[in-house]
Amino acid sequence: LSFLPIDRNGNGVIDTNEKIYANLNEFKRGVWIGKFPQLLVQNVYVITTPDINSTEVENFLTWVITDGQKWLQHSGFTELVINERQAKIDKIKPFEIPGNNSETANKPFNVFFLTIITIAVLTVGFFVLLKIINNTRQNSTGKTTRKELLTEETLAFPKGLLYDKSHTWIYMKKAGILKFGIDDFIPKVTGEFTKIIMKNPGDRILRNEPVVTLIQNGKQIVINSPVSGIVKEINEDLVTDPQYISSSPYEKGWIYEIEPGKWKREFEFLKFGEDYMNWIKREIDRLKDFLSCSHGLNLIANPQIVYQEGGELYAYPLKDEEPRIWEDFQTYFINTADIY
Repeated sequence: LSFLPIDRNGNGVIDTNEKIYANLNEFKRGVWIGKFPQLLVQNVYVITTPDINSTEVENFLTWVITDGQKWLQHSGFTELVINERQAKIDKIKPFEIPGNNSETANKPFNVFFLTIITIAVLTVGFFVLLKIINNTRQNSTGKTTRKELLTEETLAFPKGLLYDKSHTWIYMKKAGILKFGIDDFIPKVTGEFTKIIMKNPGDRILRNEPVVTLIQNGKQIVINSPVSGIVKEINEDLVTDPQYISSSPYEKGWIYEIEPGKWKREFEFLKFGEDYMNWIKREIDRLKDFLSCSHGLNLIANPQIVYQEGGELYAYPLKDEEPRIWEDFQTYFINTADIY
């Protein structure tokens, strides 16, 4: 048996989101992130009647979450990972069955005292919370702080670099070697990355071909190369600290050093800072269109992120979105950037 690509939408092309069927590894990953056939995770609920002893229920549920996990696979379920088990255990608390309790009924003073304590705690908590909110909203100059916006003014584009519509930058070193990285726009849309898949030194790359995969908790986007050449060196720091791509995209977050192969021909496709800034303005408008169209806003769980501050976008609009939104972003935004 072997996996064959399937043109699910019938457009005559194997799109990115259809390459799940190309091989076993892609298919397994696609199933894992819920591409096919449906979301994998389903909640299991426990319901008890009031006449069951709470200690027995607590002990049983604790066993199910801990030692009982090894029996789940026999029943067609997947075991919880360690941190999930602890989170579930924390939710298990002994409960008291409502009813006539003579001991409690004979102590109205305790109830009154508990009520007073509760009111006092809530009052103090309210003022503490109010103080925290006020402190959070005040910056060092006393002005109200606001969420970071995604505009051309809030994006960083250092002078002296060459930029490409693949949202990448190039810097030529004295020896003719090109330093390569991702621009500030991509991480400002997606949020921090948790993993990166890079080429190996010695690999040949081609312009407009996939060159690096950026992953955030299973969701991913693929960036194309702005130039052709040979990978001479990779930034190995990104293997353990991929967040540098977001926090320092032009310094610590560089990705490759490349020996160019068609530099004279491909140089003319690159842009300098000001031209790239004007193009980025159009990209931000295109991003708004993407988030508002049928491939974006209708599927997004938190549509209020789209237009804020008089039509501006908040930064990281895709950070908490599900894999299918990222796939649409890849197909309808990243893969079409070169035509705009």
